[in-house]
Amino acid sequence: MGYFGVRNPDMNKCTKCKIDNCEACFSRNFCTKCKEGLYLHRGRCYSSCPEGFSTANGTAECTSTVQCELGEWGPWGPCTKKGKLCGFRKGTQNRTRESLQPPSLDPSLCPPETENKKCTVQKKPCGKGGEFVFCVIF
Repeated sequence: MGYFGVRNPDMNKCTKCKIDNCEACFSRNFCTKCKEGLYLHRGRCYSSCPEGFSTANGTAECTSTVQCELGEWGPWGPCTKKGKLCGFRKGTQNRTRESLQPPSLDPSLCPPETENKKCTVQKKPCGKGGEFVFCVIF
């Protein structure tokens, strides 16, 4: 069983890890190195990596096999609220980025492809006939 230390000017203490098959740990419940032949995943030791994970670079640490690659962020879109560009003061802008390499398994493990932020416009009434009247304030 591994150990972790607590050291400060008033204390020098070594405590056993509570994780089975752990050789070294960060805290009582989080392993940082497993015994030979076992694999480390999220602070625990396993006989094999969980589904969707594998070892990388000859280490015994499990890493995600999802290889997401995303492009650069596009420009911010117009400030809108409920699909309108007028008749309000505060709204939302968004921007997107393209997925250059889609995930191999679970898309939820990838960074987001869209981003939103709050924005403010000068409140102007919407024009007749669906005209859009807006002015962005920076």
